[in-house]
Amino acid sequence: MDSERLRGAQSTGQRFGIGLFAVVVTSFVVVCSAQILYQGFHSRTVAVAGECRAVMAKLVYSVRVARGNAGNVADERIALHRFRDTLGPQWQARPQLDRLCRSDPWAREAISAIDEWRWAEETAIRYESVDLAPSRRRVQVIEARLGSSR
Repeated sequence: MDSERLRGAQSTGQRFGIGLFAVVVTSFVVVCSAQILYQGFHSRTVAVAGECRAVMAKLVYSVRVARGNAGNVADERIALHRFRDTLGPQWQARPQLDRLCRSDPWAREAISAIDEWRWAEETAIRYESVDLAPSRRRVQVIEARLGSSR
């Protein structure tokens, strides 16, 4: 009789444990799915052409400033780091542009051109750091021997 009660208690405990596990896992999946769906379908801002172009103008300006900051540094590796650091704050808004500018065909083309330009500027700095830096260092040694400096 005790073994029957023990089996019954074990069976009840197993069912309760399985049920509790199912509730926890199902709750987790439902909450995560709801958050993903909310993020995917909820738009926090209304797309306005003025906002689109204002963000684009900031990106263009930030590339100009970043290139200027990178150009004023003697060590090209530091220049690349400065270029990226200067771009950082403004370019965090870049992923939002596709959504903001989706109704403006000109803006979509312009965004693509700005992306290409930014990449070209960064590539130019990277090129300088790999190929031009040794030449610059040799000339700096020559300048030092000649007694002239910048």
